[in-house]
Amino acid sequence: MRDITIKDIASQAGVSISTVSRVINGNYPVRQAVREKVEEVMRELEYHPNGVARSLRINRTNLVALVVADLSNHFFMEIAKGLEAEVSRMGYHLVIASSGGDVEKERELIDTLVERRIDALVIAAVDSKGDKLLRCLRLGIPVILVDRAIPGLTTSQILWNDFESSYELTRLLLDSGHREIAIVNVTLSNPNGKSRLEGYRQALADAGVSVPKEYESPSNFSESQAYRYVMGLMDRERRPTAIYCANNVMLEGTLLALRESGMRVCEDISVVVFGNPICNKYITPQITSAEQDSYEMGCRAGEILSGVLSGKGLTHTQVVIQSRLVERGSVKRI
Repeated sequence: MRDITIKDIASQAGVSISTVSRVINGNYPVRQAVREKVEEVMRELEYHPNGVARSLRINRTNLVALVVADLSNHFFMEIAKGLEAEVSRMGYHLVIASSGGDVEKERELIDTLVERRIDALVIAAVDSKGDKLLRCLRLGIPVILVDRAIPGLTTSQILWNDFESSYELTRLLLDSGHREIAIVNVTLSNPNGKSRLEGYRQALADAGVSVPKEYESPSNFSESQAYRYVMGLMDRERRPTAIYCANNVMLEGTLLALRESGMRVCEDISVVVFGNPICNKYITPQITSAEQDSYEMGCRAGEILSGVLSGKGLTHTQVVIQSRLVERGSVKRI
């Protein structure tokens, strides 16, 4: 059976080929009755426009790409949900890809997405260079950075108040009497990881507290790395009385290590986290945290894109979303 063409649609609908083209592309006004007739014939004949050819004609694919570091991380999936809610209102579709925290894979993904003619890119970047994103901008592809910034790259950014919230979490532990406080870091090549570590250090310094260098973990990305680091802490003769986890993935590895070491949260060791601990639904005591509304972060990215893609918004702006400290039952006063 041969493929149905717009000539067939035009013939059966009793209109010109150009009218069918206008209905498909939506680039010129067509009377409602005529539009409905053409669309009815398209459905009857099961005609599906060639998306690639159409995108070449109108120079738009209606695709927005989101690149994140880890698809298994609930934090990034909430960003995706918020972003999708906004871009779908504009008639765009969301494509999601993961770098797995690998710089080279992220760079290859960006090249592939550019080849696929995406209309915009939202990214939680692991590559601190920014040259691939700069190429996107030069090609006229809007880029929005979420969760982390890239120094020297002028584009829209939606970030957290990393330093301030990290300082506040550490201060809470200090105010509860803790002086032996360890931090399970995230990737320190990213500015947000650095800022969280700096907030921790500044809070200790302001309180006149010094801790062993072993209380600062190396750069981590995975749950397993956090697990190994905390297991090492538990094997030390001098143990921390509190652990600050720099995101929810670090928390998961930490809790697993504490459980295997026979350490009870709050009773034996206090724990706080920067982020939204999904595990709080299933554990007691629940973990004190600096809550992040990553769904809002995705929505804000979509709102900025809406303005940029319609030509009505700023090409670069910075939004800082405030985290919210929520005290629960995981910190013991000593």
